Amino acid sequence: MYTIIEHAEKWTKYCHLSSVVKKGVVLSVLSKRTELHLFRLYYNEVDTKHIREELKLREEQIEKENSHRQNLEEEIREKRRELGKLHRDQAGIEQDIKKCLRLNLFPRKSLENARQLHSSHRQEMDQLSAEYARILELKEEYERQQNKKSQEQGRSLELEDSQLAEYHRLKQKVAEHTSHLSAQLDSLSREYDEQKDLSDGLERRKEEIENSLRLKQTEMNDNQKRLQKLTEFIESSHRSIAELTETEKSISEEVEMAARRIEEINAELESVICQIGEAKVERHESSRAAKKQELIENLKRLFAGVVSKQCYNRRNSHFFLFTFVTCQKHGRLMEMCQPSHRRYQIAITKVLGKYMDGIVCDSEKTAKDCIQYMKDQRIEPETFLPLDFLDVKPVDEKLREINDPPNVHLVIDVITCDPVIAKKALQFACGNALVCETVEHARYVAYSMGERKKVIFYCVE
Repeated sequence: MYTIIEHAEKWTKYCHLSSVVKKGVVLSVLSKRTELHLFRLYYNEVDTKHIREELKLREEQIEKENSHRQNLEEEIREKRRELGKLHRDQAGIEQDIKKCLRLNLFPRKSLENARQLHSSHRQEMDQLSAEYARILELKEEYERQQNKKSQEQGRSLELEDSQLAEYHRLKQKVAEHTSHLSAQLDSLSREYDEQKDLSDGLERRKEEIENSLRLKQTEMNDNQKRLQKLTEFIESSHRSIAELTETEKSISEEVEMAARRIEEINAELESVICQIGEAKVERHESSRAAKKQELIENLKRLFAGVVSKQCYNRRNSHFFLFTFVTCQKHGRLMEMCQPSHRRYQIAITKVLGKYMDGIVCDSEKTAKDCIQYMKDQRIEPETFLPLDFLDVKPVDEKLREINDPPNVHLVIDVITCDPVIAKKALQFACGNALVCETVEHARYVAYSMGERKKVIFYCVE
């Protein structure tokens, strides 16, 4: 008997040491995981900072390119307005040139007609002048002959009546002819002067039109050169705008990629932060569990009085797995219980609630001694279940007789309790709670069977 107890104590110590070693390993792993997550978090923050700086530079570059593009577009609009004005000026100059050509054509014709008329008048004047000179020569020749005859004959210059009459007749005839020619000559001279003035005016007008035409032609050539330069500038600006548009598109794609990368890094950062939080919680829970286990071991070592079972447990996301080792020490309620089927684990957890971690002890005195010890050691409060102090209500046997709906059981009936002495604490925690298969069954049992009942349901589906 002594050997069995000694063996049990050694086994307990071995289990305790194994638990401590396992917890130390778990804490070390959690610490390393935390360091790894912190390392990743640091470099993610560095990458995020670099990406944000690059994104800021890209945005500034895009802003500069947009400003430059706007300036180019404004300059293009200004050049287009200037080009339109040049087109209008060129059209006006072309109209002026056509008008000048039309005006120049009329003076040319008038000048040609005036020149022809002037030439004919000049010929007539030359003929009349020649005839007038010939008549004057004939008159002088006649007078010389008469004087010569008079001197030769020694007679006076007195003429006979017939000669005098002939002389007056010829003189009158010459005077009439001469006056006609003089009047015609004066008329032709005045017409010549008028035509010459007109010709001179037309020549001046022609020179003015030709000068204006040369000036307009020069302006048109200059405008064409400016138009060509503006066209080349507009084409160059369009090419620059196309290049800037491609650059903007490329930068926008890079910005979008950077934004997506930032989102990915932020998501990864959030995941890492969440993992760090979970690691901290897990480390805290592991530390807390270690402290609780240490508390149980200390209480078992210092206070005896309750038959219980110790359990080394591993927490899962939805349920607990229990492995039991027999010993005569204190223990928690959940360490003494095992569900009859795994599907009842969640329902049992909900029913036990705050009593699941309760420490089962034999008497109120033992509970008070334990509480005082915990106060002295400044340990977190715990729930104690002293068996001699619990007010346990009896089980309603009618609830075990429910057949419709099927598979309705008392929670206490789907839990195996070892040692049996802890059954009282289990009954205190569970009461008359029921477990059902579906929500509809739970509602039916709770509201449609007369007396209202506390029902914890479990849906197999």
